[in-house]
Amino acid sequence: SQCCATIEGYHSISTLTTGPWRKDFDPHVNSFEIKHETIYGYMKSMTSVLAGLMKKYEINPDDVSKAVYYSPDPRSHGRILKAMKFPTKAMVDSMFLQISNTGSPLPFQMLYMAFEKCN
Repeated sequence: SQCCATIEGYHSISTLTTGPWRKDFDPHVNSFEIKHETIYGYMKSMTSVLAGLMKKYEINPDDVSKAVYYSPDPRSHGRILKAMKFPTKAMVDSMFLQISNTGSPLPFQMLYMAFEKCN
């Protein structure tokens, strides 16, 4: 069988990001305005880690055939694609409208979808 992709390296960052929280005595989860969390948390962290990865492995945006990364919503997914200057054809459907935000499994589900389209 033909190999569709290989993992040739990784890059990670660590940053303090305030997101949803709940103290022991709180009856419900608290959160900031979602726009604030998205812009100053998700977008900042995701563009930083992707830029670091691309620099580390000397990857140009046009070299990316499929871009698979977590996104909390379709709009943020497209904004990352645009911010990183990936080609439009590199976008992998996040399936948000079909299955919503599945959290940690989402990038793996997207990777599966990218593999499905390789054949």
